[in-house]
Amino acid sequence: MLCAALIPPGVAKEAALTSIASCVSDARISFGPGDHSAVLDDTDARAVGAAITRLYPVVERDGALPSRVLLWQPRSGELLYVALLANPDRPTEQCFTATFAASKFDATLLLRLKYFFSGADKP
Repeated sequence: MLCAALIPPGVAKEAALTSIASCVSDARISFGPGDHSAVLDDTDARAVGAAITRLYPVVERDGALPSRVLLWQPRSGELLYVALLANPDRPTEQCFTATFAASKFDATLLLRLKYFFSGADKP
């Protein structure tokens, strides 16, 4: 299994990420063929993290601020941000704490274009 920690920030890796464990339960997010996913670079992750805490203050209050953010679009589903933290059971890996509907955040369209499309591939 590859984990998000192995994907350089800002690089979309189709099918490189197969699954990621939850930090708080036995749940896993599984990434299928045709899904788009990318770990946001530090600047974008900070901006999305700040937007998450503005919209959902409980995230900061409960100490669940993400250290990394994954932008994920399942082949047949809604675009999501996945909040990542260092996995307490496997410090070299990441785990997820929550997912957020990306449609609720203003920067999503630009981030989708930045991470998933290049050149003539842009819609």
